[in-house]
Amino acid sequence: MADAYGNLPLAFEVNRGQTDAAVQFVSRGAGYTLFLTATEAVLTLRNAPHELRMQLIDANRTARVSPGDEQPGTSNYIVGSDRRNWHAGIPRFGKVKY
Repeated sequence: MADAYGNLPLAFEVNRGQTDAAVQFVSRGAGYTLFLTATEAVLTLRNAPHELRMQLIDANRTARVSPGDEQPGTSNYIVGSDRRNWHAGIPRFGKVKY
């Protein structure tokens, strides 16, 4: 099972308001969410009370972060009745480069 878990494909979404403004990209999978900011990666597990944070020491906060390997399909967040809070057509990518 551990081998299979390590081979799961990741898809990164551009943050267009579906999560905290500090997050530039988010990846969601079975049991986890990975948030990428300018200076750190934060992994949360749905069934665990802890999160793992990896901070980039002396990171360039203005470094260009760019997605690559666009994936088929898009993500949509249609929550509630207020259309201003809906986020649709969010592209998905196979990698993110700092």
